[in-house]
Amino acid sequence: MRNEQLEEGWTQKYIVLEATCKAKNCFDDPQIKVMMLEKCGVDLNRPEAIYPYKTVKAVMNLLAEHYYPTLPPEEGQYRLGYETLEGYRRTIMGQVMSAILKIKFIPPERILQSAVKGLNDADNSGVRQLVKRGPTAYTIPCRQDSLDPYRTWGISQALLDTIGLPGGKASLNRSDEYDFDINLNWQDKNGK
Repeated sequence: MRNEQLEEGWTQKYIVLEATCKAKNCFDDPQIKVMMLEKCGVDLNRPEAIYPYKTVKAVMNLLAEHYYPTLPPEEGQYRLGYETLEGYRRTIMGQVMSAILKIKFIPPERILQSAVKGLNDADNSGVRQLVKRGPTAYTIPCRQDSLDPYRTWGISQALLDTIGLPGGKASLNRSDEYDFDINLNWQDKNGK
């Protein structure tokens, strides 16, 4: 009952699907396009601005099963998340953000705040915030969150790798499907 009550009314913007589909070249794969339409009701030739949460979840599960059939579902979602950042860079908004990330004088905290804002803007479930735990340690508490914890973890690791923070490591602390924390850590300039 809790799941259905939480999920009712949740939506995610097309950018969530677009980024993942660009990463996996779904737009050029007739087989996956047919599967997405038949099993999930998503027509990549006629995208909607916003999709119901259940639709996005079904698409992501389908993609993870299709591209990573031998991996556990959690690992497939993690990999999709990691690759989603690359797909996001192929979108117009992602190209703009990638150019901004290349400006080296932007402190990591500002980049992370912008990324968390992007996650908040992508869907209408939960509210994520960036919590500073130390000079090179942050947590993103995700409460009543529709984003898959493992996919969010993958996106977070890809972001740390993209920023180029030495020793950048994202980790997942999970309490249930909708409540989890992403911990972000890296080394300072002195390697500590």
